[in-house]
Amino acid sequence: MLTRGWLQVGLLWLIVLLIFHPLLYTNYVYTDEVSQLWHYRPGNDYKMFWGQGRWITEWLFGGLFRSIDRIAEIRYLRIFSLAGWMLSIPVWYFILNKVSAKESLPKLLPFIACIYLICMPPFAVYVQWASCLELFLANTLGLVSGYAAYQYLFGINNRRNGWLLISLLCGVCSLATYQTGFGCYLLPFVLRFAAQQGADKKWWTGVGVYLFNYLIYFLLFKLAVAT
Repeated sequence: MLTRGWLQVGLLWLIVLLIFHPLLYTNYVYTDEVSQLWHYRPGNDYKMFWGQGRWITEWLFGGLFRSIDRIAEIRYLRIFSLAGWMLSIPVWYFILNKVSAKESLPKLLPFIACIYLICMPPFAVYVQWASCLELFLANTLGLVSGYAAYQYLFGINNRRNGWLLISLLCGVCSLATYQTGFGCYLLPFVLRFAAQQGADKKWWTGVGVYLFNYLIYFLLFKLAVAT
């Protein structure tokens, strides 16, 4: 089963490379990328994302854009995003596979879902636009947060505080990277809702954990603004 899973992940990686291999050698630029390259210069304390509550993104952009000097080198940041997504694909595949197996959903669903992820237009934007280089992290952390909450509620060793802490930590980090990426938290619960044809008390508790992540993040955001 594990070998079959990695074979499918390998095929997913191959599809990504077939579609996006021109990124490895093509030079082009968008206006925001030029603006960020100009402002994130060594010695400049420019902070584009800090006031938006995207503190992890600020750290990433500050480090990555200050490490390059020329427009042609923006290609390396797109490659960074592409590599991040390729590392994230096994996480997506195996989480969807675990939930699908638990909920007795079709075995092919995780593979088809990941192909859809790779081929949909937002994915192309994420890897071809350096200004979106953080989104692999925001979306994947959101999914991991949701899966940890799912395990906390429906796993064999349910009610283990460790899963809840992982969910809250990854959830806040997802929100602190790019807020909309945290919506991926809900994917395991969407699959359970579809499999069970409805929602029970534990399912709504998972939604409550989702909202509690927002509350923690909101308090941290208010604290950051106040200081």
